[in-house]
Amino acid sequence: MRHIILIFIAFLSLSTVQAKDAGFSFEFPDSLKKNADVVFLFHHTTFTRTSKSDMKEQVHYAVTILSDRGDDYAKFVLGYDKFSAISKLECTLYDVSGEKIRKVKSSEIRDYSAYDGFSLFSDNRLKQFTALNSTYPYTVEITYEINNQGFFALSTWYPVSDYNESYKETSVTVKFPSTYPILYKEKNCQNIKKDEYSEGNLTCISWRGEGIKAFEWERYSPNFSDQVASVSLAPKEFSFDNSEGGLESWKSLGNWNYGLLETNYQLTEKTKQELDQLKVKFPEKRELAKQVYKYMQSKTRYVSIQLGIGGVKPFSPQLVDEVGYGDCKALSYYTKSLLNYVGISSCYTIIGVNDRKIEFLEFACLNQMNHAILCVPFETDTVWLECTNQHAPFNHLFSGSTGRKALLVTAEGGKLVTTYEPEENRQENTAQVKVNAKGEISCEISTQNTGSFYDQEFSKLFLSDKELREEILNESPVSDIAIVSAKVEQHEEIPELKVSKSFVTRNIVTKSGNRMFVELSPFMNLGRMAAQKTVRRNPIYIEDQSVYEDQIILTLPEGYTLEFCPTGKTIESEFGRYQSKIESINGQVVFHRTFVINKATYPREKYPEFVTFVNSAADADKCKVIMKI
Repeated sequence: MRHIILIFIAFLSLSTVQAKDAGFSFEFPDSLKKNADVVFLFHHTTFTRTSKSDMKEQVHYAVTILSDRGDDYAKFVLGYDKFSAISKLECTLYDVSGEKIRKVKSSEIRDYSAYDGFSLFSDNRLKQFTALNSTYPYTVEITYEINNQGFFALSTWYPVSDYNESYKETSVTVKFPSTYPILYKEKNCQNIKKDEYSEGNLTCISWRGEGIKAFEWERYSPNFSDQVASVSLAPKEFSFDNSEGGLESWKSLGNWNYGLLETNYQLTEKTKQELDQLKVKFPEKRELAKQVYKYMQSKTRYVSIQLGIGGVKPFSPQLVDEVGYGDCKALSYYTKSLLNYVGISSCYTIIGVNDRKIEFLEFACLNQMNHAILCVPFETDTVWLECTNQHAPFNHLFSGSTGRKALLVTAEGGKLVTTYEPEENRQENTAQVKVNAKGEISCEISTQNTGSFYDQEFSKLFLSDKELREEILNESPVSDIAIVSAKVEQHEEIPELKVSKSFVTRNIVTKSGNRMFVELSPFMNLGRMAAQKTVRRNPIYIEDQSVYEDQIILTLPEGYTLEFCPTGKTIESEFGRYQSKIESINGQVVFHRTFVINKATYPREKYPEFVTFVNSAADADKCKVIMKI
């Protein structure tokens, strides 16, 4: 019994343990456990630059994994290539009392190509190991060093890298000679301590955060990178793979990228002949560009390729023309080459998509970009082409690419521009609902999607009939339905995606005596939001306006008359608008609803009001009609 008590005391005293042979303290305040899956005891990164091309990266951290939700932090992967060498990689595990469990052996470290099933070629390799432990909490200490012989980017530093992780202390330090400076851009660094000092001939700058508490994801919140501090780093001048460039401006970055584009290539004779035929058939420039784009889509496919100048240089258009595949860079530049052949000018363009974006207009940094597209300027408008998707409509960028800064790569250098904003994110539902005397319902719904709704539904175009039916079942708010038919169609000119479905169900109508109670919109009702349990951290961030426009026509069963029909409701708010109108016309009930959520950013204090607005609309939606025989 005494041993059991001692073990229990040791567990409770985790935050005051000093490891005997670790060389660091396991102590951390209990406040760092709240909302945390892991607690980083420390995480230190140092970049030491010694010349235009040489830089060493040193990382040392220890992370205490509190439960199985944090086990991913015991799975380690480190990439390298022919221009970088891992000179040190060590991992040690410690138990709850701070005693060393074991050290990961070199034989446990797997070394393999970075081929991921989507990357056809890659210069990159990976070292990987797993350091899991069966009891919690446990601590993983990792140290590694990478020597780079050529580089053009440094990792952006975030004092906290994800939700549900806390840090006792974290830092990044850059060291460089005055002749080869490293530029930086701070963001949200009000609570980060910055120090500048010298070590011999090296200038040193460090940023340090302490006592960073874990936080959880919140609905309608800004991107994670906008919620936390960060320091973006970039070499003013660099040398990599016999290529030299500079990042003192977007213009110079564009100059370097332009120099990577191969100009000495030849398209195949077959391709030239087919392009010549398109040029004769479609003399109008914009229509010709559209047909060339479709031609490219018909003969290529996307694969990830990480070769040449750190994966930044596109494959030759000649190679893409011959083999029929490429990554975003290769396919965009290939499309540019096809357009150039038929006499249409275009610009190879680099952009940040999804969580990556160009946000510092005065700070050129490759870390702000992760994708390539094509810009085709005409006299009256500008066309944007997403070249990695073989089914994307002409002049359509998917969500995550629209309304963003992008870098045109031109002979005169880089030029920042802004991609188009989507006209409207709209979803329109039209439903024909019929009820028979037994209370059975048959329903036909047609849903038209534009803007971000189009993007959300786009993958349905490629599902088999069985897969489409399964997805519709999974999405249905009513579980007991039997699908009769399902179909997806695309209207490329708008672009618009239409999903049509029909089904029957028996368990959503309530009968009582000679009366029947029917909910008007069980198949497309608005969802309620649960109130947030914790104090809101973030402002309410609604990236795009969304419009839901729905019409339901309910046909009464033969022999029944309408006893009660609600009249609809209007809810006006700064967050948006809800309006419903219900009419009885010739044995049918027609329910029309409009629900709009405005694009805006609101103070976090207004979140309860926002929840009330959404829930009031959802409650107004749950209206019933009463029929009697």
